[in-house]
Amino acid sequence: MGDGMFMVQGALVGLPNKEKCSLSLSLSNEESAPPWKTVEVSGNFHDGFTVSPYSNNYQIRISCNGKLVASKLVKYPQDMGVGGTVDIGKVNAQW
Repeated sequence: MGDGMFMVQGALVGLPNKEKCSLSLSLSNEESAPPWKTVEVSGNFHDGFTVSPYSNNYQIRISCNGKLVASKLVKYPQDMGVGGTVDIGKVNAQW
């Protein structure tokens, strides 16, 4: 069986020009995401993550300047389908 994957999309508002935040994905029981599951995002974003093909709970986190500004727990593939998208919505990056 091959890998699974899903997309995460949203929009960062209130972010100073040219600054970026970190979008990370980890298993729900992990304290932090491995480096290869973290990407820089700004403005409107749409990024994909490769995951195990088996059902599991994942924690999506957005951090700006070292501060957690958004977090969402999702169950793959039930919440988005294989290759589907999780919409985080608008996130205030100044929280």
